[in-house]
Amino acid sequence: MNKSVDPKNVINKIKNLDAGKKLAELMSGMSKVDTRSKEAKENAYSMRDGSGNKIIYMLTEDMLKEATKTKKTIKTKWVELLVKQRLLKQLLSEAKRVLEDNKRFHDYGHATEVVLNVEKLLKEEGRVKYDIETLWASALLHDASNYQDEREGKDGAKIAEQVLLTVKDFPKDKIEGVKRLIESVSREPKKQDEVLLTTADEMSALSPLGLVRSMMISGSRGMKVKDALEWELNYIDKRFNKLRLKSAKELVKKDYEERRKYLTVCLLLYQE
Repeated sequence: MNKSVDPKNVINKIKNLDAGKKLAELMSGMSKVDTRSKEAKENAYSMRDGSGNKIIYMLTEDMLKEATKTKKTIKTKWVELLVKQRLLKQLLSEAKRVLEDNKRFHDYGHATEVVLNVEKLLKEEGRVKYDIETLWASALLHDASNYQDEREGKDGAKIAEQVLLTVKDFPKDKIEGVKRLIESVSREPKKQDEVLLTTADEMSALSPLGLVRSMMISGSRGMKVKDALEWELNYIDKRFNKLRLKSAKELVKKDYEERRKYLTVCLLLYQE
């Protein structure tokens, strides 16, 4: 890192970004407070609203745990967090544009839910083993294709490559990794990052938004309500039981149980 970086300049740049004011307050105060203190945690807590802000909040929490009181370490984390937040802002903007015309109900809301699930899993599984930028881009663009057959993975990877070549702050040497991850969603994942991304995608099927999307898909296929409810109940059971990571099951267990109860109550109305 450039040792001539002035923390004041970094803070001024951060203020121009989404959630920047709170982030600037948090970072500027890190050298003055115990990073494990209630004050530090409350500053980070205030950044949680909004999908992009939630991701930065989770990342900041982890940085707070790693930070020491040495000014050198804190200055490094100022710059690191600034760069990651700027990149995330660019990726979210591109994903929103690309997914605006998605015809498979795999829209921007689904993409942001998957990237949030990626962050939750990273907190549980540990960030050291993974490349965050590659996972963020893959999660946000994994449904870029409108194909819903064997062409989906390769087509989505191609679209993602074209998009990322235009994203200023995305490292171009990581594009091949993104393409591999996106293609892995359409097949059995093998590597650790492929398992994590696929699991994050599967977790989204068990959320409230996942239920809405699934019922819309059933409606578009002309299914009757009762048939759609029965199909959905069977589907979420399979999804939950096949989650590859133990931490994922713990994270979505409450949503899964509530959703299962909701579907069961609805089906009772069809009994004679």
